[in-house]
Amino acid sequence: MPTESLPRRLWAAIARTTPGVDGDSPASSGASDHLRSAVARTPEATGMAKARSLMTEDHADYERTVDLALNDPELHAMMEARNCPLSPEQLRTMAMNATALITAPAATEYRAYVTLRERERVAQGRAELSEETAGAGAAAIVAVLFPVLAGALSVLLLVSGYVLRLVSSWSVSDLLITGGWIFGALTAVSIVIASVGLLLTALRNADASAASTSEEVARARAAWQEALLERGIRVFLRAAVDPDT
Repeated sequence: MPTESLPRRLWAAIARTTPGVDGDSPASSGASDHLRSAVARTPEATGMAKARSLMTEDHADYERTVDLALNDPELHAMMEARNCPLSPEQLRTMAMNATALITAPAATEYRAYVTLRERERVAQGRAELSEETAGAGAAAIVAVLFPVLAGALSVLLLVSGYVLRLVSSWSVSDLLITGGWIFGALTAVSIVIASVGLLLTALRNADASAASTSEEVARARAAWQEALLERGIRVFLRAAVDPDT
């Protein structure tokens, strides 16, 4: 059984929900008006289907591709030739409401793209976990424990020194107080160093994540966007401008 074209599917959906429209006659009188008024409320073209057709993170790519198609001079010439009363913004709204219908022709490319992307993310997560585990050696332990131990020793020396100064004139109290302030300074310095280290690690991981997308995933994304543009969005827009195409 031959697959129906997108314009025919659009018209069939409209005929099921619009009284007085012949589903077999897209060229009948008033077809253009029925298409413009009914596409947005057909079950196949509701925004409720967005979650099933595209992942949330891919909606931005979809919108950019729609905008690319709307800026096509060929589409503008077609709108002028047909005296289309719809504005580009109205066409964009229709395309946003028909996400599930438009993305269906590019479903194969989209599944391939999502599969590769998720596979790469899993592999990247495992690699990062291995690197973090390998790096958690003596240096990491010292970086965590030194500020705690230095701070505790600083408090102990300062308390002991000031207590001895109150109860006696023993000169060792000055040594304890001096040592306490020295360890207090070391505690502050170690906290600053640890904070800078954490910041640099976070920035390094962010850069690695941004550069981790492989060429294979990039090619799959480009293939999906091309299929979406040529087989989905442009066909839909032409059908909206001229149902007889």
